[in-house]
Amino acid sequence: MARGAGAMLAISLLTKALGFLGQLVLAALLVPEDFGLIALTIGLIDTFGLVQKLGLREMITHRQGRLRRWLSPALWIAGAGGLVSAALLVGIAFVAPAIFDAPPSLTTLLIVGASGNTMRGIVETLETALSVQLRFGAIARIRIGEVILRTALSLVFAAMGLGAMSLILPRPIMMLLHGAALWGVVRPRLSRTPQLRRWRLMFRDGAQVFASHSAQVIIRQGDRLLLGLFVAEAALGAYFFAFNLSTQGVILLVQSLTGVLAAGLSKLQHDPGRQRRAFLDAIGVIGLVSIPLLALQSAVSDPLLRLLYQDRWTEAIAPLQILSLGAAVSAIGWNNNAMFMARGLFKAQLVMSWIGAVGFLVVITSCAWMGGPIAVAWGVVAFRCVYVPITLTVAAGGGRPTLVSAIASAINPAIIACVAILPAWWLGSMVGAPGDRLALAGQIAITLAMGSALYWLLARLLLRATYARFASRVRTMLPARIATRVPSWAL
Repeated sequence: MARGAGAMLAISLLTKALGFLGQLVLAALLVPEDFGLIALTIGLIDTFGLVQKLGLREMITHRQGRLRRWLSPALWIAGAGGLVSAALLVGIAFVAPAIFDAPPSLTTLLIVGASGNTMRGIVETLETALSVQLRFGAIARIRIGEVILRTALSLVFAAMGLGAMSLILPRPIMMLLHGAALWGVVRPRLSRTPQLRRWRLMFRDGAQVFASHSAQVIIRQGDRLLLGLFVAEAALGAYFFAFNLSTQGVILLVQSLTGVLAAGLSKLQHDPGRQRRAFLDAIGVIGLVSIPLLALQSAVSDPLLRLLYQDRWTEAIAPLQILSLGAAVSAIGWNNNAMFMARGLFKAQLVMSWIGAVGFLVVITSCAWMGGPIAVAWGVVAFRCVYVPITLTVAAGGGRPTLVSAIASAINPAIIACVAILPAWWLGSMVGAPGDRLALAGQIAITLAMGSALYWLLARLLLRATYARFASRVRTMLPARIATRVPSWAL
C-alpha cells in the first residue's frame, strides 16, 4: 500500500501542477461565458455517465480473489452501458439549450462529449483490475501521459479559437487512447460472448452501488447544474472556474489514493479493528497535508487572480476563497467510498448517499435561488462540514470515537494552518501599493513561504503522532537510497 500510495502521490503532484497551470492558461484564452457552457456540458456528461458504471469498480474490488472470472463480463457490461449513456446524452442534447437558456452550441458540445462516454466504463474497469493487483506504477505512468496530452490538446484548441469546445473535444480523444493503453497493460481475456448469466449476478450485487453513484453524482454536479438554471453563463463560468481551481488539490492529490486504499483495506476484511485504525491513520495524514495546502490556496486566491488576469476574473475570487475551504473538508472524507467498498457496506453507502443528495439539493437550490454563486459556495461548505464527518463515521464504524477522530483530523491541522497562515497573509498584504503587480507577486511569495514554514514547525511540535506517521510513510514511499539521505530534521 505504501509503495502504491507513493507512486500515486508522485503522479498526483505532477498532474496537479499540470492541471493547475493548464487551467490558468485556459482562463487567459477563454472568456467566462465559455466556462459557463463547459460547466453545463461536463455536468450533463458526468450525470449521464453514471449509467455505465453499475458498481463494476466496487464489485471487482470486493471480489478481487476471482478477478479472471469477473473481468470479462464486467467489460461487456461497461461497453453496453457506455453505448446507452451516449445515446441518452445525445437525446438530452437537443433540449438542453432550452432548459438552461443557453446558446445552441451546447447541443454540439454534448454530442461530442457523448462519444467519449462510450469508453468511460471500460477505462474504469481496466484501471480497477490493475489496482486490485497493486500495479499502481502502471496506472501512474498511463495517467501522466493522459494528463500531459489532454492539457496540450486543450491549449492548442483554445489557441485555435475553438472556445468551449477546446475543453470538450480532448475528452473523447483521450478516453480512447487511455483505454487502449490500459488494455495493452492488463491484456484481459475477453470472452466471445457477453456471458449474460453472470450479468444477472453482477446487476444484483451492483444495484445498490449504482443507486449510491446516482446520489453522489447529484452531490458532485448539482451545484453547477442548479446554478445554471438561475444565473447567466458568465456568472456560472466564474463559479465553475473557481470550483475547478479549488478542487485541483483534492481530486489529484487525494482521489488518486482511493484505489490504493480500497485495494489495501479490502485485504484487511477479516481484521475490522486493524482495518479501521489503518483508515483513520490515513485520514489523519491526508488532513495534515491537504488542509494547509488548501488554506494557502484560499489565502493567495485574490492576489493570484489579479496578478494573472487583472479584473477579468474578479467574480471568481470570492467563490474560490470559499470553495478552497470546502475542499479542505472534502479531503478528509473523499476516500469514504474506499472504506464502504472494503467492508462491503453497500446498503449503508446507498442510504448515506441519498440522505446527502436530498440534503444537498435542498441547500443548494435555496442558495442558488436567493443568493447566486457566492451563496452557493457557502452552501457547499456548510453541507460538507455536516455530511463528511457523519458519512466517514458510518463507513469506518466505531461510533463516537471514530466521529471524534474524524473531526480532529480536520480541526487540528485547520487551527494550526490559521495560526501559521493568517500572519503570513497579513504581512504579505502590507507589501507595496494595492494593485501593483510587483506587490501582488510579493504578497503571494510571502504568504506561501512564511505560511508553509510556520505550519511545518507547528505541526511537528503540536501534531507529533500524526506527523510521525506522515514522515514514516514518506520514508517508506521513497527509494531506499534517497530515504537514507533525508535528514531527520526534514522528516
